[in-house]
Amino acid sequence: MGSTRNRSLHGELKIIEMIQEMDKYYTPTIEEFHVGFEYEFKEKSEIFSFDKFPDSTSWNLSTVLDNNFIRVKYLDREDIESFGFIQDSYDSFSKGYVSLELDEDQLVRIDERKSEFNHRLFAGTIRNRSELKKILTQIGVI
Repeated sequence: MGSTRNRSLHGELKIIEMIQEMDKYYTPTIEEFHVGFEYEFKEKSEIFSFDKFPDSTSWNLSTVLDNNFIRVKYLDREDIESFGFIQDSYDSFSKGYVSLELDEDQLVRIDERKSEFNHRLFAGTIRNRSELKKILTQIGVI
């Protein structure tokens, strides 16, 4: 009796883990793709592997997107820190004179704090690491 209950609990935990994992990713639109766009591609083994656009494969991008063979990880703490930012609090990061705030809806605010007043460099939605890299490059942070 106990082993059946344990297997059932284990199965429920696996389902919860799978749902949480799915919430970290989304299927991008074709408009998001650009040179250097980072994504994961589902291999025949059902395992996703990291890649950058354009890659060496010759597949129809629309077909691949329609069949959910590509996913992109939502922007998270790890992505922000990969550009040299340090986490100051739950949703706030800093790098030199630049501060970055990220809320649950992927709304990002980037400010320059060189004086007593903040200068807003960017405010908008950034869904993934590739978009963050593009914005940070455009505003001269990296």
